[in-house]
Amino acid sequence: MAPEGGGGGCGYGGGGSSAATAGAGYAVVHPVAVLTARAQEFLWALQLKDTDPVCRAFTACGGVHGGGRGVPPGWGIGSRHVMYGSVREWVLSDLKGWRKFENFKLLRKTHPPGREPSGYVFVGDTGELDKEAGMRMLTDKATRGVVLAVFLHVVSFDLDPQVPPDCFINGRPIVYFRTYIGAALKAVEHGLMAPQEMRHVALQACADLASGSGRKGSASREAALLGGATAATTSATASGSASASAFAAAASSDASGGGGGGVGLAEDPLLGSKWRDLAKDLREARRKYPQVLGDLTEEALAPPALLAAAKARAKAKAQAPAANG
Repeated sequence: MAPEGGGGGCGYGGGGSSAATAGAGYAVVHPVAVLTARAQEFLWALQLKDTDPVCRAFTACGGVHGGGRGVPPGWGIGSRHVMYGSVREWVLSDLKGWRKFENFKLLRKTHPPGREPSGYVFVGDTGELDKEAGMRMLTDKATRGVVLAVFLHVVSFDLDPQVPPDCFINGRPIVYFRTYIGAALKAVEHGLMAPQEMRHVALQACADLASGSGRKGSASREAALLGGATAATTSATASGSASASAFAAAASSDASGGGGGGVGLAEDPLLGSKWRDLAKDLREARRKYPQVLGDLTEEALAPPALLAAAKARAKAKAQAPAANG
């Protein structure tokens, strides 16, 4: 869930006596939990704090949406629900997936009897053994009934990485995605988000990329770790705005990890690749849900630097024949 530490996020909501209604069809959503392999022996240096970019992004999202559509005021990452690892997993990195799964079981014990949320969504990436953690959650007898889905951000230094096919384990989906628009689309398709909520995620993801604040070079693992949580309940309508808020916060925290300034999008191959992935997922989402996203075109949402570069290339190409003649 954070750079250099490894982690995944668990969103959860609704359920039992803890679920209070907030408007028509929406259930109150619990704070996001973080399952990380960061060594608790080194918390003096590695503790996830409210001032960290990922925490600020989720808090800001709660500030925008808090108090309505199932998102309580002050929603964000719950400080008492950050579950750490130990030096052992730092030395023996193959144990990171196991540690995150054990942390998930510890997370469940933090809820009083009868007040546990009705469902969890685990969001991680493909670079920190999060897949192993998710598969353990979906196959272990004690946890497989409460995990609704596993979302894995495909991270790589390759500008065009191979995305594994989605699959099901015990009837629950393991979903792979490159962008948060793609993640939101798949959340809708699996009944974890209302279609109209994709719009908010799409706008946030494109705005963050256009700002240039997500240009940090170590985006392979870190971007996913900084953006790793969503919320869901067993009710599709209840999970709708909650999931949208969390995915939007994830998109925002992905960008906030970068610092800003310096290199323009037009000169940055990594961000150019990110935009191509965003545009591809946006086209697919718009094709499937034109009534929600029909007016969100690539031309309207593309980063200005990329549009300017594209226009310059087109102009140069048009002038080339005349110059040669």
